[in-house]
Amino acid sequence: IIIFVSAYDDFVYSSFEYAPFRFLRKSHLEEELPVTFRKVIEKCISDEESLLFETTDGDTLLRLRDIMYFEGEKNYYVVKMTSGKEYRCRGTMSSVEERIGSYDFFRVHSAFIVNEEYIETIHDDGYLIMKNGALINISRRKLVAFKDSYMQFTRRRFAK
Repeated sequence: IIIFVSAYDDFVYSSFEYAPFRFLRKSHLEEELPVTFRKVIEKCISDEESLLFETTDGDTLLRLRDIMYFEGEKNYYVVKMTSGKEYRCRGTMSSVEERIGSYDFFRVHSAFIVNEEYIETIHDDGYLIMKNGALINISRRKLVAFKDSYMQFTRRRFAK
């Protein structure tokens, strides 16, 4: 977690290159520091949130932050991890969507649920590219709702 502290407000924009968690102004340190500490603790707790998945190899506890996306395949779905590892599970995409509904995932297509954290680019042609290079189609009927969801995600992320 990177937190910049500076007396120079002009550095805030150049700090974005390093994806800081926060930028604190020295002149407001006493009021901003306690809030920042609380937000760091909240982030650390949320980063460790996990769910149990019944994979074809047995029950596996997966951290949500390590899941890049889910891909549906008939009566199964595959959990694609940031590490490149994949877990195959019996079940429907609707059941996955229900379980992870309160987290930063979005069902962009009947066969794909993506973790908004790992989206590299969104194209108006109706597809997105994940940080691992995977190209995922976005359903036309979900495009507007997805863009709205992603905008809210981005605002929440930068408001931290």
